[in-house]
Amino acid sequence: MSQSDDHRSPCERHLRSSECLVSDMDFTPPDRALLTIARFFFLAFSEPAQHDWMRAFDIGRQVFGAERGAAIAAGMLDLVRDMRLARRSRFHFSNPDCPCCANVLCESERQLMGIVAALAQGKQSEAHANALLLCEGNDIGALLDSGRALVALMEYPAHFTPRTGRGLPSCAR
Repeated sequence: MSQSDDHRSPCERHLRSSECLVSDMDFTPPDRALLTIARFFFLAFSEPAQHDWMRAFDIGRQVFGAERGAAIAAGMLDLVRDMRLARRSRFHFSNPDCPCCANVLCESERQLMGIVAALAQGKQSEAHANALLLCEGNDIGALLDSGRALVALMEYPAHFTPRTGRGLPSCAR
């Protein structure tokens, strides 16, 4: 895993062609919280001594409540773990601690969030496509299982359509 840019603030980050702004994706507050939780786990894997995994659980508890938040954070950890096991190349992500970087959605992050959005909408084929892209054609069975478990923890109503609309296949430009 690697951060897209140096994690020290302030930065002068510029969007790459494969990136877009999180604010352009029209995420709901729970979507943003899931992304932030995932990013703290990414940091925890890239810089283990910093113990950012604890911050991921803190965000979960703050946003979703003590028990449910811990379960959602653990669900995201499962999703990240299964992605790491299936993916062979480096995973680029934006630093949640940098105000500039935190609003940038990297291509890999978009694919991961696209899996969650598609599963929440019951679009199994779209989730499968995002997972195959994210994991470079490797085995995605465990990743999709973790995604389904995470979506169940999120308790999306049956009629709910995440405001991400498109299921996040590409950034709006």
